[in-house]
Amino acid sequence: MGQGSKYSNGLKGYGLGTKGGQINLQNEKNDIINNDPLLAKLLKSGAKINPKDVVFTAKDKNGQVVWLENGDATKGLEHIKKHANDFVAKHNIKEEHLVCHLKNVINEGIVVHSQEKFLSNGKKGLEKIYLYKGKYYTLGAIGTNGYIVSMYPIDGGK
Repeated sequence: MGQGSKYSNGLKGYGLGTKGGQINLQNEKNDIINNDPLLAKLLKSGAKINPKDVVFTAKDKNGQVVWLENGDATKGLEHIKKHANDFVAKHNIKEEHLVCHLKNVINEGIVVHSQEKFLSNGKKGLEKIYLYKGKYYTLGAIGTNGYIVSMYPIDGGK
């Protein structure tokens, strides 16, 4: 998922890049971290993150810093894409705006429910329900470290 992806909606993508024909991973990683203070905060806290796989970082109204990675079929953006049609129908967004919409839901939405639970991967995490723009409810499964496992729209607040 790089710049220009259907789901990135123009968010700045980061690639490995090369310098003089050699991959310059450390400098690229530092550039990514320096451009994202929330990512730097997560890394400083000890969260295990691959910066080049991060789609976005955000901070919700409760103060939790979270991040979305590309993931796979069971977690992260690839998993959330399975719910894209639900977001289109229930939140009245265009599919290509999904990533920006998710980030806005977290940054601007009100957390109306937050409960510690065991997630589908068997690890302890948080079930959060966000209310966005006073009418759009989104359920998020978020690891205790802030990793966004899943998000999907729901009807009502529970």
